Amino acid sequence: MNSLRWLPVHLAGIMLYFIPLVALFLSWLFLDEQFTFLQGVGFIVTVLSVYFLNRKYSEE
Repeated sequence: MNSLRWLPVHLAGIMLYFIPLVALFLSWLFLDEQFTFLQGVGFIVTVLSVYFLNRKYSEE
């Protein structure tokens, strides 16, 4: 909650979408888990949605 003093609320909310991506990457890196096609599609969809949301708010 301390980060809300420094970040706008919409940006903090958007950054929450990266938590599963970081968990996926770390499990692949440290636990040698396999990266499936469906996870790859979800990864791409999540990154694109964050990109478009940031683009929308940067125009305002």
